[in-house]
Amino acid sequence: FTFNSPMIERRLDSSPGFGISCERVANYWLHELNRELIRLTMTTPRNDNIGPGQIHRINGAERLGIANDLWVQRIDKTYAASGQISQSITYIGGG
Repeated sequence: FTFNSPMIERRLDSSPGFGISCERVANYWLHELNRELIRLTMTTPRNDNIGPGQIHRINGAERLGIANDLWVQRIDKTYAASGQISQSITYIGGG
């Protein structure tokens, strides 16, 4: 992954001068890219309003191996003729 911007004017946060440091940009991208992608599918009879950008606390350490606050990246809903709602949610978590 490479990144280039004329706004990067310093090498380290401790370097003198103004502008964004390369170190700060690198730390930002490390946190954004060094994540575990978790796909969780659940079926619910409720029509909860779930959307991208929400944060959900998943307390499924025993059953799912996950016990974190996770960010909703994508949600797909399907509606069956019986009225059952299936929500397929992709979460981003870890770090």
